[in-house]
Amino acid sequence: MITNDTRFTGYPGPEWENSMHRLLTGTLIRISDDELKLLNTESIPFEGGGYAAGLGVAHNLHCIKQIKKFLYGEHFYAGLDPNGEEYKYLQEHAG
Repeated sequence: MITNDTRFTGYPGPEWENSMHRLLTGTLIRISDDELKLLNTESIPFEGGGYAAGLGVAHNLHCIKQIKKFLYGEHFYAGLDPNGEEYKYLQEHAG
């Protein structure tokens, strides 16, 4: 039987933030020019050569993190103007 892992549920405190950080650490990888060409896409170049890449699941986890941060905006973005450009950007990223 698998017990529920509650590190990722509820109000986002330090345990949640540490758990998300550990979960996403190491999900960004370096690929070569040739590998990028095989994927027929664009990416961000790394200093020293190669390009940023990662599995889709890592991107999905990042998006879940952004949604939770937006839902608990008072914790992560205290004092943010809900009519400002940064708020609109965060809302779009979370949506």
